Amino acid sequence: MISKIKYHNKLICGYNPLNLTPYGSGSDTWGEASESFISSFPILDSIHSAQISRAKDPQYSISYRTNHGPSFGAGWDLTIEGKVIRCSLISSYPGISDFITAGTTLHLDDYEVFGVVRKGT
Repeated sequence: MISKIKYHNKLICGYNPLNLTPYGSGSDTWGEASESFISSFPILDSIHSAQISRAKDPQYSISYRTNHGPSFGAGWDLTIEGKVIRCSLISSYPGISDFITAGTTLHLDDYEVFGVVRKGT
């Protein structure tokens, strides 16, 4: 997932190797993936500005509900809802406090969710 923040010249991205489908029948269901991370590029023309935060508890690395976009972290560390990205609490991805503050809502210019497909060998 790559999101362009409106009024700011930065990207906030997230990676999760699982499918973005609801992981259970409840409203708070999670997928476990130790490879998940959230990153930020505060200076778009410099790859060296990248910041990254990995999940400290992979059990709560990713959630997906039909009324939201992808959500990262048990405290809803980062959630896409329509044209906004929210950071409710910082619990599963402690390093994101370097680039977003808990309680923040940022407006999105746009976001894209990509699927990575492995070629057969």
